[in-house]
Amino acid sequence: IGGFENLALIPGITDFVARKARFTDCLHKVNNSHLSIMPCGEVPSDPMVYLSSPRFSSILSKLGVFYERVLVEAPPLNSFSDALILSKYVDAIVLVCHADNNDSHELVEAVQKLQDADAPLLGVVFNKVKNLRNKMPRVTARNPKSAKGF
Repeated sequence: IGGFENLALIPGITDFVARKARFTDCLHKVNNSHLSIMPCGEVPSDPMVYLSSPRFSSILSKLGVFYERVLVEAPPLNSFSDALILSKYVDAIVLVCHADNNDSHELVEAVQKLQDADAPLLGVVFNKVKNLRNKMPRVTARNPKSAKGF
């Protein structure tokens, strides 16, 4: 999603939740594809007000009726609590880990936060991987506890 230009300039989910835009004005079809995007919209000073509102949960439910898959992007879990709030509204969470910028302790901390919140963690995806072997714990069939909680 981040690769699309000018998403910050068009109406999005915060505009809908704040009643500044209609649902149809916030949903943007990507040309020549089956993809639709609903960007963040105007960045709020307090995202928790939006994320915890009934209007926000209702829009996620509405999107789930219209679309087979709804992906929600959230800021880094160890820095912001948005993903923990969102975990109450979704069927599954895929934790994306920037392999070169995060060490195994940060990953374990993020997974632990999700587990503590009873979040439906489906798995972890590593992106920007260059040399993963030196950064993450090794888990083997003979030594499953070596990952400290995985």
